[in-house]
Amino acid sequence: MRHLNDNFLLWCKENYIKKHTPYNLNFRRTISFFNMRKEVDTFIENEDYHLFYRNITEHQYYVNLWTAHFLLENKNTIYDRYIYENCLEVIKRYSESEVNQQVASEEKRWLLDYVPPKFFTPT
Repeated sequence: MRHLNDNFLLWCKENYIKKHTPYNLNFRRTISFFNMRKEVDTFIENEDYHLFYRNITEHQYYVNLWTAHFLLENKNTIYDRYIYENCLEVIKRYSESEVNQQVASEEKRWLLDYVPPKFFTPT
């Protein structure tokens, strides 16, 4: 986990500095995003997604938001109700934030694109 976690935290910091956000559709088409998604998905599938979930407590550089996205978008973690609900709550909070309107807008769009209506009702 340490190797992945170190890479992931540095990756989040780099993206924060470059103003790349988790649901920026242009950034999601880059090799950087593809490589990190592949690394995280491989870890989740071969190790234990609970270990990766621990990143949800880190708030700097959108680490918790990136973590929520990677976990919710991975087919192996959506069946864990506790993790699903906590990750969804992180994204909902960012979607309601007035601090960064771009991130709020992107997260609202993500909620509409990814979340079944029974779990989320747009306001």
